[in-house]
Amino acid sequence: MRDRKHPSVIMWSIGNEVDYPNDPYTHPILAEEGISQQSVKAYLEDHPSAERLGDIAKELVAAVKEADNSRPVTAALAGAVMSNYTEYPFVLDIVGYNYTEYKYDSDHELYPERVLYGSENRHDLGAWKAVKDKEFIFGQFLWTGVDYLGEAHAWYFQRIYIRFTRFGGKH
Repeated sequence: MRDRKHPSVIMWSIGNEVDYPNDPYTHPILAEEGISQQSVKAYLEDHPSAERLGDIAKELVAAVKEADNSRPVTAALAGAVMSNYTEYPFVLDIVGYNYTEYKYDSDHELYPERVLYGSENRHDLGAWKAVKDKEFIFGQFLWTGVDYLGEAHAWYFQRIYIRFTRFGGKH
């Protein structure tokens, strides 16, 4: 509540990659069409249905709008292929795509009113051009992957080692 009217807040997010296919949500489309992430080429009947994502998103969007209805609500989709078969992206004001730049054109054609951006993008010319050359993509965010714990993995530990040895420490 403290920052809800701060000028640096441009939108509110209700989640990042909560729709990662089969982790835990699944949908029959996963048996027909894969996405560009590993281990997503199957429909797992014993997993929760991705249809739940739309219901959960509706509740979260309502809670956000109750606290601050002056800014749009977004979420970053990891599984746009699957989520497009649910209500999930349709209850968002702005839809973020993580590492699925290849879906920009086809999804824009299917959902021309969707406000779309790259919520996590690769650090290469192709990812940059996907935003620069398509006026229906309003921007992108680059995942740094360094300088903190988490997905940084070897990068983080390499930096600690370099810093530690640089200041006379022993490894």
